[in-house]
Amino acid sequence: MSQLNTKDQLMYTMMVRDISSRKQIEQIKNELISTVSHELRTPLTAISGAILLLEGGVAGNDESKNQKLIQLASRNSDRLMNLVNDLLDFEKLQSGTLEFTFDTTDLVALVHQSIELNQPMADKYSVSLDIVESIDGILIRMDRDRIMQVMSNLLSNAAKFSKEGGDVEVSIQHNQSMVRVSVSDSGVGIPEDYRNRVFERFTRYNRKLWIEGMKVAAYPFV
Repeated sequence: MSQLNTKDQLMYTMMVRDISSRKQIEQIKNELISTVSHELRTPLTAISGAILLLEGGVAGNDESKNQKLIQLASRNSDRLMNLVNDLLDFEKLQSGTLEFTFDTTDLVALVHQSIELNQPMADKYSVSLDIVESIDGILIRMDRDRIMQVMSNLLSNAAKFSKEGGDVEVSIQHNQSMVRVSVSDSGVGIPEDYRNRVFERFTRYNRKLWIEGMKVAAYPFV
């Protein structure tokens, strides 16, 4: 605001600038940073945990256990690289042109691997990840890496919000022509006023995955 003196009166001039678009961009940036840090932290925690166990000699001279920890770190390193590549492709993600790779995958084996990859992170919270209900012989045509990322998000969030010493239960159920994979915990749950946002971009409260709802990443039975 500035003051302007004239012969007859005193006047003030003011400039008003609309910064709503800038605020929106800042909000999106902050949400993106929060999401990226969350996405990267999960495989980093698993890699760090595996390395610490190796350094601590937990497996001793047991070559099979040492090899298992090395493989765990290696697989999470691959996940981390995929996440970094996705960030580099963020422009494609925004425009809806991100490519998917569909292959026939054993769903139960994928869930088991997801649990194995995320158990080191769950150990940090003294939480166990267990399959309580399952079915065999389920083949799904899916983008394996995308579904693995979804499962990792569900498992890591469930472990993070569980009580210390708690259990995260995973179930795989046949539902007519579809398969339902659910991840349940006994934590604080999703706030009532937040539930209508669970599938929005940058939202981190997802708890349940319906395969039929993931049509961009998976098809029903093959």
